[in-house]
Amino acid sequence: VTAPPSNLEKKLRPLVLDNFSVQTYEIEEVKGPDATRVNLPNSFRLSNLYKIESSSKPIGFVYVGQGPSKTDVYDFAILFDTNLTVKSVKVLQYREDYGGEIASKRWLKQFNGSAADSEFVVGKNIAAISGATISVRSMTEMVNLVLRAVNVLKLNDIL
Repeated sequence: VTAPPSNLEKKLRPLVLDNFSVQTYEIEEVKGPDATRVNLPNSFRLSNLYKIESSSKPIGFVYVGQGPSKTDVYDFAILFDTNLTVKSVKVLQYREDYGGEIASKRWLKQFNGSAADSEFVVGKNIAAISGATISVRSMTEMVNLVLRAVNVLKLNDIL
């Protein structure tokens, strides 16, 4: 059983407590021998997917990854319930002067309630942000990538 690093756990704590009605929980890396046999997107790292349990019962999952911005990367988390519906998307750290608007709760809530088989397109079902075009496209693609991977894991009974 592998838990996330403590600094990551600290960043995830408010996200978990805000979205699940629990006081205590455990987070551990999703493992499974079957996961190696499925065709996951290249940049998806199974080691970045964690199961969240409370009182030894699964309550959800969280994926923590990095996405490219104009000249750097940002850290993000996508929180799922046990049905693999997106509960919340959060930018954990944004490292540039421009494009940080993608961290706004108002913009990120567009992804909430999405099923694992959802697909997002900027300008169609995701709002563009003037001055943050690269970051908006990147975040949208990161969410799509994680959703595709989670859907594959779900269809193969790994999640």
